Amino acid sequence: MSITYQTTPNVTPTGGTYNDGSSVYGSAVVTIGTTTFDTNDFTPDYDSARKELTNKFGIPKQAFALPVTPNGNCNLQIASNTTVLPQPGNTFTTDITGSVSWFVDKVSLPYKKDDFLIIPITYHQKLN
Repeated sequence: MSITYQTTPNVTPTGGTYNDGSSVYGSAVVTIGTTTFDTNDFTPDYDSARKELTNKFGIPKQAFALPVTPNGNCNLQIASNTTVLPQPGNTFTTDITGSVSWFVDKVSLPYKKDDFLIIPITYHQKLN
């Protein structure tokens, strides 16, 4: 799939084709079981939990951060009405995170957008 921009003088991009079929451009391929889905918004969050130690008066004297399990949400493009939908608890990999595996936490109801059938999911990283 590619998007072709019209050529407009003095405007970036100035024309040509933008390739949307590669993870370099933000698209990711998600493989759940034997089913492969396209998504254009796979962006995990790598957060931390902030902790503070206080003295007996409640005044902070130390602060530090602990990493939390990476998580996120994305919209999967369903290929057809017969595609096997993901289920909570399924594990998957993506082409942009390499060997990192993820768990599906929540699966929402599919909806149609333009000519695509979309299913929103939330996920977190599988640690073991």
